[in-house]
Amino acid sequence: MTRLTTISKPTAGQLLWTALILACFFGVAAVLAYEFVSWEVRKATLSDLQDHARQLNNAIAFDKGVNLERYNRAFVDAGDYFVVLADGSIIDIASGSKGMLRGVLPSVQPVFRIEDALREPLAVSHSVGGEAEHWTVLAKKLEGGVAILGVSAFDAIPAAPDVLRRNIERIGHRLSDAVHLNPGVFANSLHWAVISDAGELVTAFGRLPLRTDPMEIGKQSARNPEVTIEGKPYIVLYAPLLDKSRQPVGTIILPQSLERDKEVLRNEFFFSASVAAISFVVFLILAARNYSKHGKEVRTLREAFQKFVSPKVMDQLLNDPAQAFLGGRRREVTILFSDIRSFTTLSESLPPQQLIQLLQEYFQAMTEEVMSEEGFLDKYIGDGIMAFWGAPVDQQDQADRAVRTAQAMIRRLQNLQEQWRAAGFPIIDIGIGINLGVATVGNMGSSERFDYTAIGDTVNAASRLEQLTKEYANHIIISESTKQQLTIQAKLKDLGEVKVKGKEKSIRVYEVLPN
Repeated sequence: MTRLTTISKPTAGQLLWTALILACFFGVAAVLAYEFVSWEVRKATLSDLQDHARQLNNAIAFDKGVNLERYNRAFVDAGDYFVVLADGSIIDIASGSKGMLRGVLPSVQPVFRIEDALREPLAVSHSVGGEAEHWTVLAKKLEGGVAILGVSAFDAIPAAPDVLRRNIERIGHRLSDAVHLNPGVFANSLHWAVISDAGELVTAFGRLPLRTDPMEIGKQSARNPEVTIEGKPYIVLYAPLLDKSRQPVGTIILPQSLERDKEVLRNEFFFSASVAAISFVVFLILAARNYSKHGKEVRTLREAFQKFVSPKVMDQLLNDPAQAFLGGRRREVTILFSDIRSFTTLSESLPPQQLIQLLQEYFQAMTEEVMSEEGFLDKYIGDGIMAFWGAPVDQQDQADRAVRTAQAMIRRLQNLQEQWRAAGFPIIDIGIGINLGVATVGNMGSSERFDYTAIGDTVNAASRLEQLTKEYANHIIISESTKQQLTIQAKLKDLGEVKVKGKEKSIRVYEVLPN
């Protein structure tokens, strides 16, 4: 016999589906985690920006107008921000993010003519919120734009024109150079801005006599706060600028870069996606290994059982190979024993070749009848046959199958008898005993030799019933337990109670008569 090892429960298909499910799980989890954390980052960023807006409002604290002198002395640590009044006047710019201004503010225009401030410092009076502010400004033409330096009268810088002349030379000649200006190159209290020819505020710091379009700011404030500026992700909060009576007098614009957060999120997403991909590959490998192992075990199982069960039962076993395993378990089964009458005399009277031919024809016919009712052909015991139903697969009608098999065996034997008589062979007869009960069923062999069988009193009783057919001179005897589970029409004759070896109590037996 072939060796039967423990059968792995998960099939290759199951492992493949597991791999797909896990990959989908990790993939969906990665997407959900990315979206959730993105939402949390966006929420936290907006919350921080709203705190900054409150700080700015507290620092400005307008009281029915703009107190520029007071605000000029205030210090606000709120990161990058822009303060624009309702009339479009830009009263403050704090920007440490170079090149970020282009997508935040609409186009800006100086309140003076640039040409007037290109050669010499220009005195400019600018009305902001009803209050006049005096400036000294100096401009420099650049390739692609213009740079402006300014000093407010509130800054109280002595010799302001000379300071502007010295510092204007520190600006290069091209717009691209001005974008990377470091505020540290200029003297303290200088305000400066770089504007492109298209009116874009490229970079700036402080306050200058500049205006923008308040209507455009209103439109921008209505859009999604998460925007892309110069190819980079930002959140831009548009908060109302309030006076002391809590009336809006302008807009506070606070941009916050999300580039680092997005990079971290992308890394987390790629990590989760990598875990999904790796888990899929690992389970694919396991599925391939299991498929190979499962295929080998299926072949082993087929080799072990295919000679003992019908193709239908074989398919059931292959679908649930755990039904066949090393060891045993208690199951209700129906045992059939058959035996040839006077076989010893027959074997002595026939030449070996004729005896083997007769037995081969007999066993072939009887085996076919067992298989046709999906029985398990346990073994040939000399000239006897042991078969059972109810294992290795469950069969609710096992008693019916066993009795039908016995009746078919007798009919088949009668056909064989006619053939043997015509061939000059001796005529043989058989007896069949059937008993239903609980037995221990399983592989009673070893890990090296497979022997799936049933043992116990139920088996011994079935063998004893087969022997009783000689005493009662009939062909088929069944037990009371078998009769109780019969659902087919069968002619039975009550033979009374008999004492069976291994049983303390007598059991009632019945002869199955020909239909």
